[in-house]
Amino acid sequence: MKRLITLISFICLLMGCGTPGGHVHEGDPAKISVGMTKEEVIRKIGHPETDTTEGNVEIIGYTLERPWYQIARFRVKVVDGKVQSYEVTDH
Repeated sequence: MKRLITLISFICLLMGCGTPGGHVHEGDPAKISVGMTKEEVIRKIGHPETDTTEGNVEIIGYTLERPWYQIARFRVKVVDGKVQSYEVTDH
């Protein structure tokens, strides 16, 4: 039984089952829109890598995976519980 679990884990690793927490794929930012709640964002693209709050403003951050191992930052600004803006940056 232990060998079967190891084999399944290895196959899943080779096939790329899922991405690490806080990582999103290139098309995922298109799933977000102004006015969504933080919970809706998490349902659409997963749990963020970073989450900072200052007053009524919350910034949730993801690592955006691009082709050829290029990465960028994807940040979502949530004000009073709703997405106010989002952006992709190269830093």
